Amino acid sequence: MKGEIVIQGKDALETWMRSWVDNLRDYSVLAVRGDLGVGKTTLCQALMDALGYKGEVTSPTFTLHHTYEGGARRVDHFDLYRIEPDDFSFWRFFDEMLAEADLALVEWPERHPRGMPKGKTVEMRIAFYGQARSYAWETI
Repeated sequence: MKGEIVIQGKDALETWMRSWVDNLRDYSVLAVRGDLGVGKTTLCQALMDALGYKGEVTSPTFTLHHTYEGGARRVDHFDLYRIEPDDFSFWRFFDEMLAEADLALVEWPERHPRGMPKGKTVEMRIAFYGQARSYAWETI
């Protein structure tokens, strides 16, 4: 699976995500890449909305991990920005969580020293595109 779209505005992102979310049915990881402030958490919020989750979705920048239940899937949301590559105890915990996850949203996946699981992951790259954002995805 591979594609790209340019979207301007949160409402348009939420509308698109409601039609796109079914692409994740055979995958357990959505690895979200992009520059600081590009909208990784906003994408995660739109995804959770598309899955029917009614609670608040925030970035786990300081807590490292949030779990969301009550939508179509149980979702574990990680932000790896502050994790060092040599933090072996965290990576062991993280890998165990990924192995058990129904769906994991992973911001800053490039921080993982071994990368995301092959065959289970859709990588979403977000980039600034003027006032809009470009969303490019592919399976890895």
